[in-house]
Amino acid sequence: MHAGGRGHAAETPAQWVVVTAPAFARELTPLVEQRRADGLKVTVLEITQVLTRAQIRDGNGAPLRERLQQVFSKAAGPKYLLLVGVGTNALAPVPEEVAVPPLIGKTARMKGQPTDYGYGLPDPAGRPTVAVGRFPARNPEELRGMIAKTLGLERARSGGEWRSHMLLMQGNPGGGSMAEVFLDGVTKRRYEQVHPAWQLSAISDNPPSLYYLPAAWLQSRSLEWLSAGQLFSVYLGHSGPGALSSLKTLFLRTEDWAKLDMSKGQGVFFSCGCYGCQWDRGPRQAYCLAAMRNPTGPAAVIGAYGESYAAFGVLAVDGLLRCCAEVPFPTRLADYWLAVQDGLIEGKIDDMTFTFLDLGDGTAGKVPLAVQRPEHVEMWTLLGDPALRLPLLPLTVSLKATSPVSPATRLNIEGELPEKLAGARVRVSLERAVGARPGDLQALPEPSPDGSAERDRVAAENNRKVNSRTISTATATTAGRSFACSLEVPANLGVPTVVVRAFAEAGTEIAEGVLKLPARAP
Repeated sequence: MHAGGRGHAAETPAQWVVVTAPAFARELTPLVEQRRADGLKVTVLEITQVLTRAQIRDGNGAPLRERLQQVFSKAAGPKYLLLVGVGTNALAPVPEEVAVPPLIGKTARMKGQPTDYGYGLPDPAGRPTVAVGRFPARNPEELRGMIAKTLGLERARSGGEWRSHMLLMQGNPGGGSMAEVFLDGVTKRRYEQVHPAWQLSAISDNPPSLYYLPAAWLQSRSLEWLSAGQLFSVYLGHSGPGALSSLKTLFLRTEDWAKLDMSKGQGVFFSCGCYGCQWDRGPRQAYCLAAMRNPTGPAAVIGAYGESYAAFGVLAVDGLLRCCAEVPFPTRLADYWLAVQDGLIEGKIDDMTFTFLDLGDGTAGKVPLAVQRPEHVEMWTLLGDPALRLPLLPLTVSLKATSPVSPATRLNIEGELPEKLAGARVRVSLERAVGARPGDLQALPEPSPDGSAERDRVAAENNRKVNSRTISTATATTAGRSFACSLEVPANLGVPTVVVRAFAEAGTEIAEGVLKLPARAP
């Protein structure tokens, strides 16, 4: 899949257009030079070349959309648009020097609301033909931070197993035990579809979940794992503009995102919550904006401007995770963003799931799915450069098992390295597959006022065990491009499926290989 040019040949030149507020034209030089070095056809438009001062002040972006139609009309390959500046809105006037007006929503709850969706020049089916993102910088210092994060992520070529890490965070959905069980099933089906190349960790304040973590631990554990480095961090749950939430507990507030240090791996943050990307309304900012403006925060953010209903959180995350289900994974952020929009516009969801979600967190069954789609695609937003190239770990190590996976035996593995990693050090691990239950989980104490601290401690320890999937490890013996090793398979293996992962490293060159295998019963 290619951004803004689905179905075009990979060699077709991509077009990258940046529309900048006057205060930021000079600051963009490093990013513009990098995009030219990438081989993209680059066009830089200063907003005052397209809009009058009055149009900027009034938030009239229609002439800009017309200019973009002209610029992109003859482009056959992928199309990327980056808007640099804050959006104007009636509730929080923006200085003209830092403003790039959005367009105005046309459907349902988004009617009259600010949106960048129309700049994507949607086709008759509503699918954007241009991948649109925005750097919501309020001053040159914030923009420099966003550019540094973008280029830093792209240049993360040496080291870093975090480049295959994905974190799922989930608040409690509310609605009682029936809703909790239903949502756990919905979530489980999705994380089990992620390709085993992704090293997935998860936390969920939903008691039926294998990854249950009580509310008291959500903030500390989330901050711990975000700080460790994640290429993708995904939030599934409720939120307001000021915080992610779980029932009555607010965790990861705007203030946390504003100071979070993700310098070990500044990837992409995706949120299903409401109002995460809400435009500035006075001195306070929504948490997605705070995350994007934080120089040590994520390099890009995907989320909703307004109140996004639960069914559309599912459709949006389905689009994102589809990109993570099969190799080769897309390398440009635009492909993931367009897949999210595709999910909102035409993603599949069965009638029972939609009805249940819409009754609990939607229109209470009053508005059909097809009618809700247009307002949601206008509502969802990308903060970041859609042309950002993700530093995916090369999956160029081949693996094969020369013995079955049987308890109380050893699993023999052979592999081959790419030429540039000949003679590299190879670390091989045997892991439980995502969603497999370890055998040493403790039973949760029954809820009680006196035993809440112990129950929380046991749940937190169980969550750590579930996310620690490594069963055994070995350092392979390497001869040129070939290597071999033997992995211990414990007698109490107790899982039906395992993953063998090989990580090869030689200087600044790294690569990975994965192999999913059935395990024999004892």
